[in-house]
Amino acid sequence: MINNFIISKTDKLYWTFLIFLFFIPFNLSSQNLFEEKFEGCETSHFVVEKDKITVTPNEDIINILSTKFDKEVVKRIRGVLSFQILVYKNGESCVLSLQNKTNIETDKLNIKEILENNLSWSKPDENKSAIVSIKFFGDSVGLKRIGMNEKGFHEITELK
Repeated sequence: MINNFIISKTDKLYWTFLIFLFFIPFNLSSQNLFEEKFEGCETSHFVVEKDKITVTPNEDIINILSTKFDKEVVKRIRGVLSFQILVYKNGESCVLSLQNKTNIETDKLNIKEILENNLSWSKPDENKSAIVSIKFFGDSVGLKRIGMNEKGFHEITELK
């Protein structure tokens, strides 16, 4: 089982990624925040979390991944995995895009299938886009939620 921990602000790889997010243009007409895109999500209307976490998972994302990833992947994975999940009004998930900066190829992670089949959320008033970034480092894992406001991308921790 992977242990959860809080990442220190001095972690250069993780903060480099967060700084990189600030350089992604704010343009929801493209709808995908990350380069690796997936099909099958209903994207006609959704809003991105801004300054507060407005939708919460019913299950722990790290626990889902640690139990559903192949055991070899759990042992070997290192790096940062970030993904954009659409959360529909019924609480279902759809992985829209991701950025994989880990040592495991995306197709071996099977992230879209794992999350869409095992992760449900609190039911939002409208379709939401949740941005999640997970850092894998040995037996330790850290998860951050990212919001986007007029100033750009930033970590969000406060619940609505």
